[in-house]
Amino acid sequence: MEPKDLVSEKLITLVPPDWWTSEEGYGFLKRQELKQEWVKLLNQLGCDVWFTLTFRKGASSAMLAVDRTKRLLKKACKSVNLDCNAFVVAEQHLSGTYHSHGMMVIGALSEEFETMFMRHFWKMAFEAHGRNSFTRISDGEAVGYYVAKYLTKSLADHQFIGFKGFRLK
Repeated sequence: MEPKDLVSEKLITLVPPDWWTSEEGYGFLKRQELKQEWVKLLNQLGCDVWFTLTFRKGASSAMLAVDRTKRLLKKACKSVNLDCNAFVVAEQHLSGTYHSHGMMVIGALSEEFETMFMRHFWKMAFEAHGRNSFTRISDGEAVGYYVAKYLTKSLADHQFIGFKGFRLK
């Protein structure tokens, strides 16, 4: 695969041509390739909302951040009788604690129900954990790249919630 298939022409001109064949250059290309595959998979999930949960008391491990997020998502969805289908990945802060990013499916809801659900979800998350955001996805590919960045940055804990049999769109 040619480097220009994965990165912009500008980046290719900024590094020496032999860098691409070095271990570092090869690793970079492989991470870009992996990121693109994650984006394809995440976009197939058909998620409508993306979110970030930052825990007031911090999560001491990536798995704890993912578990807290999973419990919150399931509780919020159950309280409004909505199937819980989501993808969650943990990210480590510079302080060493973790927070989570994710994407979920809420489907075609009436505007009134969607607004109510998003407010309800935000309130539950704020009361339980602290700072958070829930936003309707307008550009699935951009959100996919944002989430995939954390999957390929290092070995990241992540989890698919729901998606029985991976009902991909």
